[in-house]
Amino acid sequence: MEITLFHKGQERKINVAEGQTIAAAALEAGVSLYGSCGGRGLCCGCSRYFRSGIDRLFNTHLQRKHEHPGEGYASYAKTCVTTPLQEGVIVEADRTARLS
Repeated sequence: MEITLFHKGQERKINVAEGQTIAAAALEAGVSLYGSCGGRGLCCGCSRYFRSGIDRLFNTHLQRKHEHPGEGYASYAKTCVTTPLQEGVIVEADRTARLS
């Protein structure tokens, strides 16, 4: 399926195979989203902001569907352990979660 990735001010459409994580698909398209743990879902370095489609994601690490965090909260997800369930997912590749 196709998702939209905003990277360095440009919109890019990337294909994500069934069961493939967003970080893996982005890497195949030439954009690294991985953090220091190398894709094990531990460091949060791959967490990115989702303009839309957070409710269309599945966290393979936790084996559950993402839920929208609610009004007043930003929509972030770990891309190394997250797969899209449907098209319409829009990721800000350059906007990472601030953990401190």
